[in-house]
Amino acid sequence: MITEGAKERAGMPVPKHLVPLRLCLARVETRNSIILLLSTLFMLYLLSGLFRQPYPRGICIFDFENILVNATDLSPFPYAVEAQKRCVSFGSDIAIFRSAASAANSHYNPHIIRAWVKDTFGEVWNDRLLDSNAFQVSKEKGEAALSAIINYYERDPACTIYITHSFTQEKYTENLGASFYIIDSSLESGITESHLNVALKKMKLSCWGPKRERPNCGDQPPDDVFTCYRQKQWGKCTEAWMSNFCCSTCHNCDGTGYCTKVSNSSALDFIAGEQP
Repeated sequence: MITEGAKERAGMPVPKHLVPLRLCLARVETRNSIILLLSTLFMLYLLSGLFRQPYPRGICIFDFENILVNATDLSPFPYAVEAQKRCVSFGSDIAIFRSAASAANSHYNPHIIRAWVKDTFGEVWNDRLLDSNAFQVSKEKGEAALSAIINYYERDPACTIYITHSFTQEKYTENLGASFYIIDSSLESGITESHLNVALKKMKLSCWGPKRERPNCGDQPPDDVFTCYRQKQWGKCTEAWMSNFCCSTCHNCDGTGYCTKVSNSSALDFIAGEQP
């Protein structure tokens, strides 16, 4: 039953038999207003995504033996499949690179490896991917194989992480401008969740990290085996035989002491790029 106060607020007397209809229409109008508001907010959200700068996609490149599988019998390590799936969920592409050293010292030929990967890692590796340059298991030189992977996906090398067990592969990633993460094969555990977390963080910093000015005077290592970053890690920067080598990594291009033959210039580089 409508009250006299309700009649006054309506501005005119309302017949008793129309009160339920008026209340129903009011509820419908309120509901439609809420739906319109929510629809408008949702459309604004979708439109904002069109103008938001997307994060670039990366590439997780896995060494085959000692990272994904045991080199002795090709049995997969426990986290091998999940590691590849996590890279995909992270927004990255995946690739397998079987280094030339592994290929040369193993009786497993590329056809055997391909069939094995399809059977074992079929959740993430289909025929299209296995027939592409994302799958590198030949005796190609390391840098050429890694470059083929990066070119296949058309990605920025800075957004690439190569997970391996071999120090000798580091020079290839450094030449290409990619990141590098090594797992000690003596642990015989292959890729683990903690390893992958560190590798993905490293790739994220290298790919999305801020830039800063840093000196660039060339960074020639003393040999073709170990990089300047590795020499610095080992504390070799002040050795006499390091004179005029690794001037950027070890001595910040100061042009004195160990690096008297260098000239200073500047170049943009990623902060995370100082790490392999």
